[in-house]
Amino acid sequence: MREIPRHFSESSYPRFLFKSKLRGLLLLTSMLIVILGSFFIGITLTHGKPPTATATPGSITSASIPGPGPHVDNPYAGAQGYINPDWASEVKAGAAAVGGSLGAKEAKVANYSTAVWLDRIAAVTGGSGITRTLAGHLDAQARTSIKPIVMTIVIYDLPDRDCAALASNGELSIANNGLATYETRYIDVIAATLSQEKYRNLRIAAVIEPDSLPNLVTNLGIGNCAAANSSGAYVQGIQYALNKLHAIANVYNYLDIAHDGWLGWNSNFQAVVALITDTIKRTTAGLNSVDGFISNTANYTPTTEPYMTAGQSVGGSQVRNASFYQSNTYIDEATYDTNMRNAFISAGFPVLVLGQSPTRLLASMPMYGLSRQASLMVQARRLLMLRARALIACATRHTPAT
Repeated sequence: MREIPRHFSESSYPRFLFKSKLRGLLLLTSMLIVILGSFFIGITLTHGKPPTATATPGSITSASIPGPGPHVDNPYAGAQGYINPDWASEVKAGAAAVGGSLGAKEAKVANYSTAVWLDRIAAVTGGSGITRTLAGHLDAQARTSIKPIVMTIVIYDLPDRDCAALASNGELSIANNGLATYETRYIDVIAATLSQEKYRNLRIAAVIEPDSLPNLVTNLGIGNCAAANSSGAYVQGIQYALNKLHAIANVYNYLDIAHDGWLGWNSNFQAVVALITDTIKRTTAGLNSVDGFISNTANYTPTTEPYMTAGQSVGGSQVRNASFYQSNTYIDEATYDTNMRNAFISAGFPVLVLGQSPTRLLASMPMYGLSRQASLMVQARRLLMLRARALIACATRHTPAT
């Protein structure tokens, strides 16, 4: 199987650079659906019957879980996205400092919804440097609105998370009882908070652990990833999170499937489908424990490639064989996601009753605002496309290492 070092998908491609200096602010806008290419793939038909919760220390029980509420196929359809007051305030302050017509345009970004990243226990419970806990966000969201309100949260605190990237190392480690801490002090508290009666009419879209399972396919040569695999910490942690959150009727689970610049090669693609399918099948509700998948969560692969196709011949060589793409099957996210969706359906996942494709679901998603730093990345992408076309013009066949 072809292994891709984690830095290949984050550092070698300039479009993935915002996991370095810009990561802090860009994480707030990494759900930039349409603009940055991150979108959901709808798979499941219904939420299914909530499983019976087993009481564990610090966990919620079935008695504290709200009764069945409306669970729609696409929580974003017809809904109003949560506006983070803290984010909006920062945007407005920055826009005011710029002033003039440009500042007025920047101020409009404050009106766009962003995801709330729960990247440490303190983000849920409160602590140093935290201005608003999960409950604080939920309380700010619980306001009168003609439309349903949806808040996107990112579950992101597995022990030894993102095991091949030092930039995003977390607070928990497998060697120091990290999995038990993750379950009892992180997931259990999130579930207990979301299951409160006062939040039952809100729609909560939970993105589950970006950059986790894909590392178990491509980066087992790295010590932390090998440990995450042999210990079962990633798989068990994700299964625990899915079980707890699926039991709450107004929560929608979306599992991360990385992006085409990481898993687009056939050996990686098929292996991750098998791993993810097996992981989900072993949850309490099986394949019904997820509402779909999310790709390109914190990366910068273009949603569509308007200038060329992977199989297009330029100078006697296919575009995918340019050194920029390294013989990848895909050069855009939409094609990758469409085929990923089809692969999951073939693996047994139930089909969304409307038969919506990822592209159609994408069209129904809200567009999220760009920060000033993110807008710079959009400009960088234009430069990247010029570079890519230049590479293709002098493309030579490249056979990746096996």
